[in-house]
Amino acid sequence: MDIANLTFKDGFGWVLTAAKRCLPNALSFVALAFLATLLFNICIAVIGFIAALLAVIPILGWFMDLALAILIFVLSLGFSCGFIKAVQEMLDRNSVSFGSFFFGVTDLGFLIKLVPFAIILGLIYTVSAGVAGWFAIASVRAGDAFLGYLAGFIALMITVALAIYTAYAMILFIQRDKPKVIATLTEAGVGIAKNLLPILGMYTGMAAVSVVILILVQIVALIAGAAGSGTASLAALLTMLALFCGAGFIFTAAICQSAKDIFTENPATMDAKSAESVPELEEPRS
Repeated sequence: MDIANLTFKDGFGWVLTAAKRCLPNALSFVALAFLATLLFNICIAVIGFIAALLAVIPILGWFMDLALAILIFVLSLGFSCGFIKAVQEMLDRNSVSFGSFFFGVTDLGFLIKLVPFAIILGLIYTVSAGVAGWFAIASVRAGDAFLGYLAGFIALMITVALAIYTAYAMILFIQRDKPKVIATLTEAGVGIAKNLLPILGMYTGMAAVSVVILILVQIVALIAGAAGSGTASLAALLTMLALFCGAGFIFTAAICQSAKDIFTENPATMDAKSAESVPELEEPRS
């Protein structure tokens, strides 16, 4: 895995690229995401119905409940990865396919590695954020106001850093040709450390987009208030929802684009693996 070292300006470029490639495909993405979610929920309901029938058998009762809970957790985790995969596909091909939403559910090898990866990532986030929060609370209880505010600020920064790390680690895990648990956890941290400035630039661009969205929301609210009708209020509500969803869509795509530029598969390693997988032809005998 090669890790690039980019600039602050590149961070703005990720936001602009995300907006340029995602907004034209927003409607198709939402439609396919809705259909994929509907189909997934139907499948989960069918699985639950079958498990309920099998749970009638006394010896299988508690076992089926446990198996169903684990299965739904794993499938839901894999399905959630499909949304990131769909965004990555849209950035690469400027289009979205229905099957990309189910990539994490249909790839058994990916699911087997995803579960321990998500558990480790969750433990890292929970323990680290918990320690930071405990330190902040302990400082407040000590009665030192300055130390309490300082500890609270440090705890907030740690929580934000952990959220950024968690997002990049998960996106990198989905992005890789062959998911690797430990390598992804370490390389995500190295990539973020080497590209703090462009990531800061990206979040600065996101903040600018957020300000624009909030201004538009206020304008829509004022127009709806001036109209004073139920239809105008409903239209304003739908417009606000579309604006917030569009902003979230752009932000997710920007992070995926940044991960694509920061982390790239090593071409030499990939060529070597390809060469090893293809057996050499025997030289013709004279």
